[in-house]
Amino acid sequence: MVKEIIMKKIITVIIILYFLFIHFSYNSFALEGHLFPSPAANILEPGIGTVFELSAKKLRLDIGTSVDLMEFNSGEQSIIRIGTDFFTLSRLRSEGNMKFPVETADYFFGVNSTTKGKIYGFDYSARLRLAHISSHIVDGMATDTILRFTPFVYSREFAELTGAISIDKFRFYAGLTYVFSRQPKSTNAVIPQIGIDSKFGINSYLKVCLGYDLRLSGYDNNYFGSNTVLAGIEIMVSGETGIMLFFNAHSGKSIHGMFYKEDESFSGIGFRIDF
Repeated sequence: MVKEIIMKKIITVIIILYFLFIHFSYNSFALEGHLFPSPAANILEPGIGTVFELSAKKLRLDIGTSVDLMEFNSGEQSIIRIGTDFFTLSRLRSEGNMKFPVETADYFFGVNSTTKGKIYGFDYSARLRLAHISSHIVDGMATDTILRFTPFVYSREFAELTGAISIDKFRFYAGLTYVFSRQPKSTNAVIPQIGIDSKFGINSYLKVCLGYDLRLSGYDNNYFGSNTVLAGIEIMVSGETGIMLFFNAHSGKSIHGMFYKEDESFSGIGFRIDF
């Protein structure tokens, strides 16, 4: 059964790629940048960096990236790309003396399709992600080999569609996630999301980045709002690569699947590498 499901998924991907090759003009592999840059304040985005919480002795460590792999022309004013996402979101506890036991880790991987162009004079962009995310308890939650938390299976396979319109220096976006396979079953299958972000240059090597994201998720058909804000300065080092120093705040349910029923509010400072 498992092999049949995997084969069906592989065949579906092959058919989609064949359709793109036949109907659109293929450009190149190994592309730089992204047609749909990650929303600045969205939690479920790839990154390389960390956030140090100011109100608790914890920090978040993000490891991973998103890469645009292939590009196709679909018209005079529209481009389509196919890419992939692989990243890990982990929560660590600070115990001093450079000791950071890892308490939980969430693994995200999948494929995406992005596009951008113009419609009625506005710059638009969109992204479709087909992905898997799972959450796990790590040894930092153990004391003398005994776990202080009872782990369970947290797994989600989903399709996420996000569309955005850019006006001047601001991008307004809205998204909808449909979780077609999930454990626990009590988690909600539909997750709406809206947000706004902006990135603009002060000079040739400094950029300001601002973002706000609202996500509605929950369990047992109850929805809870999770608000996240980000404000930072990005120092460009080469090409599109920069190092961002930022302030981050979150209020709502935990961003980690193992604690999806727990309220979590924090503010922190962090850094990440954008490319």
